[in-house]
Amino acid sequence: MIGYLVLSIFLAYFLAMVIHAELFRRNAEKKYPPRGKFVTVDGIKLHYVEKGSDRPVVLLHGDAGSSYDFILSPLLDKLAEKYRVLAFDRPGLGYSQRPSKDGWSPIVQARLIRGAVKQLGIEKPIVAGHSRGGATMFALGDGISR
Repeated sequence: MIGYLVLSIFLAYFLAMVIHAELFRRNAEKKYPPRGKFVTVDGIKLHYVEKGSDRPVVLLHGDAGSSYDFILSPLLDKLAEKYRVLAFDRPGLGYSQRPSKDGWSPIVQARLIRGAVKQLGIEKPIVAGHSRGGATMFALGDGISR
């Protein structure tokens, strides 16, 4: 009997946390709507912010970040003076969807970013990433335009 009570309390707490997280997400999206565009690769919607023109530069943020890391810093605007800058929300972060399988793997993320870059007609971009974005950048290798 005590086991059922403990289980019921746990399930009620878990449900409350799920509801809280969803309300938090909705509130955050109202305060900070997506500023960019979306491209779909293998059924996964990826969000990116684009600014500038000329040679393309792809920026990949770190863990627990988003393209807002670049929007809120002077980096995006400064690079956009000379380059076409695309700052992606890595899969599962920001406004990009998370793949259901192995979504946090830099290899999976690189495959999706590579697909997005290809769909956008970008060839041989300069790629910069920090933290986990750096791991994704290295997983892209030199074959980003393939």
